[in-house]
Amino acid sequence: MEWKDDDMSILVVDDSRIVVRFASRVLSDMDLPIFTADNGRQALDRLREHAADLVITDLMMPEMDGFELISRLRADERFQDVHIIVLTALDQVTDKIRALELGANDYSVKPLEAGELRARVQAGIREIRLKKALKSALKALDNELRMVGRLQQRLLPRGLPQGERVRSAVFYRPCSRAGGDYYDLFTDDRGRLFFTIADVSGHGASAAVLMGMVRALLKVLTPEGESAARIVERLNGALLDNIGSDPEFVSFFLGLFHQDSMRLNFCSAGHGDMFLLGPGPGRVFRLPAGGTVLGFFQGAWEDAFLALEPGQCLVLYTDGLTEAVDSREREFGRDRLEKLLTGWDPSRDPAELVDFIRAEVEAYAGGVEFADDMTLFVIQFR
Repeated sequence: MEWKDDDMSILVVDDSRIVVRFASRVLSDMDLPIFTADNGRQALDRLREHAADLVITDLMMPEMDGFELISRLRADERFQDVHIIVLTALDQVTDKIRALELGANDYSVKPLEAGELRARVQAGIREIRLKKALKSALKALDNELRMVGRLQQRLLPRGLPQGERVRSAVFYRPCSRAGGDYYDLFTDDRGRLFFTIADVSGHGASAAVLMGMVRALLKVLTPEGESAARIVERLNGALLDNIGSDPEFVSFFLGLFHQDSMRLNFCSAGHGDMFLLGPGPGRVFRLPAGGTVLGFFQGAWEDAFLALEPGQCLVLYTDGLTEAVDSREREFGRDRLEKLLTGWDPSRDPAELVDFIRAEVEAYAGGVEFADDMTLFVIQFR
């Protein structure tokens, strides 16, 4: 028959055996299993034994009425997707409204008319099938995003190199299955130390793919680059060649550290104000955001240079950290971050600073869900 579905069943709940027999006979040509119950309490027992997709229930019944049955079903995670059709008297408008507010999907008026009841049940089955198809599609999509997230994690450094001149630590948390933040620290065959942090617009699968593209291009371009700005310019050109007119963009910070001379060459492509600490507590400097973000149009970026001293510390982060909000939607902010850093001794272990800032941001949010990916990357020069 048209409506046959081995995975579906119907539960009819009414203390009138006449109504139960009538409904069962009307729906019998749908070739679906039909179970019955005399009241709400018995209906819950039936559902625990054999889950039903569609429940047809009277409202006025002994022991447990239909209103309480609807409330119990909607409060139980196992039965939240059950399609509920209530049976009401023609003039009981307030009962219909109350039942719908409690979570009923539809209603049929007593005395029951066979054609109407069958039509409403058929409509309910169509809705059930659509919901099942949507849930299956969402589950498949979620599995795909989980796979993207696992692949993305493999693109991030498994362990940050620690050496005589640098120590580093990082905290990374995507806000969804896959994120658009990227960080890295590596040396080339000439002994130069590169470190970077980037934030792809948006988050999710498309941001993760673009993040992977940034990583791959950077690894190709850094060995031949003579300065941070030239590498950034070439990276931007390669991104434009690959993403064309798509609206994605990337904020990007690249540092090139010459370990023998303690000289830092860096370039920022619209990536906030990063912080340089020390030497010694109480000394915090903002490194300017610099040129425009990557992926919009051809442009030029400028190199900046710093002569570093042992004991200084560079704090890199993405805006998911400073834009974290509390319950009143007030942002954590760069000024608050700078105040925290002012009281920090940059000679301490970078991992301690990462843990300290992360704890402060989480305490500030107070359980409010983070709306963006968050990365905190600390590099200490020795």
